[in-house]
Amino acid sequence: MFTQELLFNLPADKAYSALLANFQSNAPLEKFRVVRSAGPSCIEAEFGYSFLESLKSDTKPFIGAARVTITPHGDKSQVLIDYSFGKLLVAWFPVYLALGLLFYSFYKTNIWIGVFFLAYLLNMGVSITRFRNKFQGEVLGYLKAVENGCQVNVG
Repeated sequence: MFTQELLFNLPADKAYSALLANFQSNAPLEKFRVVRSAGPSCIEAEFGYSFLESLKSDTKPFIGAARVTITPHGDKSQVLIDYSFGKLLVAWFPVYLALGLLFYSFYKTNIWIGVFFLAYLLNMGVSITRFRNKFQGEVLGYLKAVENGCQVNVG
């Protein structure tokens, strides 16, 4: 679980309603859905993996989750984003393990298992960082726009 904290000059209820409306009408990621909203403080969402977007199916798996918690701090609001990537890690581990074992069976050296484990760690690190940066950037940009008084339709 990874956590990021953001602070905005907005009342918490306005930040919550603006984010929820934005998530429901303009998803911040390609494969994204709001799972639960417990207003006015918490939004839980799931998102998919861009590699799986090419499957052209509505049953693509959701491999990550984000919980956005908004708490009031006077006239400001604190936004905590908790990420969970357990499904992503579990989904790709068998693939890399199988590749490592396959190469081990052909070349009879333990280095291949280590090479594929390192590749697994690098791939997961890059994927997780990409999701976190994109999601945080969308939340930050949207709430900054609301904070600066831009016209935003809040359901």
